[in-house]
This record gives sequence, C-alpha cells and structure tokens, in this order.
Amino acid sequence: MTHNITTRQVGRIFEVTLNRPDKLNAISDEMLAALKRAVQEFADTRDARVMLVSATGRYFCAGAEVSEAMNAVERIEGWRALGDNIIETIINKSEKVKALKNKAKEKELSAKEK
Repeated sequence: MTHNITTRQVGRIFEVTLNRPDKLNAISDEMLAALKRAVQEFADTRDARVMLVSATGRYFCAGAEVSEAMNAVERIEGWRALGDNIIETIINKSEKVKALKNKAKEKELSAKEK
C-alpha cells in the first residue's frame, strides 16, 4: 500500500487505515487506487473475515480531494466502481465464509480449509 493507506491483519481482522491527517484524510486519486488494492487484498486473504476501515488524525475522511477537481468526472466513476467493488467483494467473501461455516458444521472441512 501507499503511505496514505496502510493495511495489516490482526487475527481474522483486516485493518485498512487512511493515513493523510494533514488533508483530513480526503481521498485523492492515489488513495482511491490504494483503497481498491486494499479491498482486493482483503478478498484474497483467506483467513480474514472482517475488514475494518479507520483513520489517523482528528477526522475520519473529508470526502474527495477537491484540489484534484480536474478529474472530477473520472473520480465519480472511480468512486462508483470502488463502491461496486467493495459490495461485490463483501458478498463474495461472505458467501465463501458461509460455505466454510456450513462445511464446518457438517465436519467436512479439509485440513487446508481449517
């Protein structure tokens, strides 16, 4: 990740931290791309079950970075795509988790799935 977005895993929790407190954690184009990568990293992390998004500094997030307004239309599409990506990732992840829970109830988990 970039220094503006950090990730780490603690147990089954995948933490994503917005780290741009000097700009009130406003989402720049670089941060938007990093968020997309973080969501994909969460999806690819087999034993992570929860993604927690937090921020450093006084405010969580001031929204989009207005100083990059020249790309406003593209950013809107980027936000929409990010939202779609997050929703799809959560649905897919929860379906995988649900399937594993059902297998566990039936005691059908392979050694790899445990």
